[in-house]
Amino acid sequence: MFSFVDNDAEKVFGIGLSRTATTSLNQALVMLGLKSFHWAFRPENRILRVEDAYFCDALTDINAAFCFETLARMFPKAKFIYTTRPLDGWEKSIARHYGVKTPAQLKQRLRKMPVTDVPAPTPAGLKHAVIYQAIHHALYTEHASWKDAYLAHENAVKTYFGDSPRLMELDIFERKHGWKELCAFLEKPVPEAPYPSASWDANGQA
Repeated sequence: MFSFVDNDAEKVFGIGLSRTATTSLNQALVMLGLKSFHWAFRPENRILRVEDAYFCDALTDINAAFCFETLARMFPKAKFIYTTRPLDGWEKSIARHYGVKTPAQLKQRLRKMPVTDVPAPTPAGLKHAVIYQAIHHALYTEHASWKDAYLAHENAVKTYFGDSPRLMELDIFERKHGWKELCAFLEKPVPEAPYPSASWDANGQA
C-alpha cells in the first residue's frame, strides 16, 4: 500500500530522556486527539524508527530524543517538547530503571547482547534490535556518569534550539507543569481530565 508523506505537517516530538515522564506525555498527546507513538510501533512490535514519524502525529521517548536534530530538519513546522526532571531524582530513577549504577555498566551489558535486524516477536526481544543499541550508545553509554549523560543531552537540545518557539520545556515534577503549559504550547483546549501520570517501574516508582 502506498501513501503520500507531508514534511510540512505540524508534528509533535517528545525529546526528553527516559524517566522524565515521557510515557505521561504520550498519554497526554493521545488525550488531545493526536496519533502518538511511544517507544514501540504496533502491531509490528518493533522499536520506533525516524521514518515512522511520517505516519503519525507525534513520537515520544528516547527514539525521538536521540535523533531530534534530524526530526527538526525533516519537519520544519514540528514542535518539540523537552521533558525534564530535577537531576538528583532522575539519577536515582534511571539507575533503577536500567538496574545499573553507571552508563559504563550498561555498556558492558549491551556488549554481551546479540543483535538482529528482524523485528522482535516479544517486548523483551526489542532489546536485541540494532536500533536499541544505537539509541543507548548515543544517549547514555559513552558518558562517565548518568549526570553527565543528562547534562550532555540537555546542552545539545538547548544549543540546537536556543530560544526557538518550536521548543518547550515540560517539568511535571518540580515545576508541576501540566495541561496549562502543554495546551498553550500546542494551541489545544485544556481537557477536563487530570494530566496523566504513568510509571514504568514495577513498584510504581517514578
